[in-house]
Amino acid sequence: MLHHIWRTNLNVFPKFQELVETLQITSREVRNKKVDIKEILKFITWTLNINITLVKIAQSPKTSGHKLFCFTYQFQNTLIKLRNKPTRFNSIHVICYLKKYYILNEQLNYTLIEPPAIFPLLLKRVNPQSELTYKSITVRADAILDIVQRKTDHLSFPFTINIYTSYSSIEEKSKEIENNMIGQFLVKHTEEVFHVFLTPTMESINLIKINTLNHVKKKKNSTNTICLSIL
Repeated sequence: MLHHIWRTNLNVFPKFQELVETLQITSREVRNKKVDIKEILKFITWTLNINITLVKIAQSPKTSGHKLFCFTYQFQNTLIKLRNKPTRFNSIHVICYLKKYYILNEQLNYTLIEPPAIFPLLLKRVNPQSELTYKSITVRADAILDIVQRKTDHLSFPFTINIYTSYSSIEEKSKEIENNMIGQFLVKHTEEVFHVFLTPTMESINLIKINTLNHVKKKKNSTNTICLSIL
């Protein structure tokens, strides 16, 4: 992966060692196969502000509605995708199938056309949705995206909305979700809190999908603070 980043960004890092030094990792760490790949990718994506997606082709769970196979996220960084900060690096999308890794063609020009909306499963065995209902009120995915991007002046809900995500495909009951809160629409004078899980596309910053979380115990916060676990 590091060599691919280097080879496709020679204008930024003429020498491979310059990339390694930017990431402040040693040669031993580069070669160490025992290091958790997810932790490495978390560090690289945050440090370089680069969108890296690792997707696995897996047999579909019966409850997902897919026929034979489906995409599941092995790694992705939601905020790198959605916060739309300028970056010098092209996105990298890797497909894993039968223990082999394939990098998708990076020559596609996404500046001229909208990238395809591909939603690998981020919440295991659950298809992401475009809208949800809480207390008989519809909550749309585009409203959740606005909350994450802090564009909330036009929004009005009678309850607080807490928004969570994950770096990789995860069980709905996993306690790790509570550490990956990325947005909040805070409503005072109510104890009602709607917990929402956000699934991004592989590439587009303008589309997301959502699911209801029924097992989150996190209490209502007093500020709209992003508390996504980085490492």
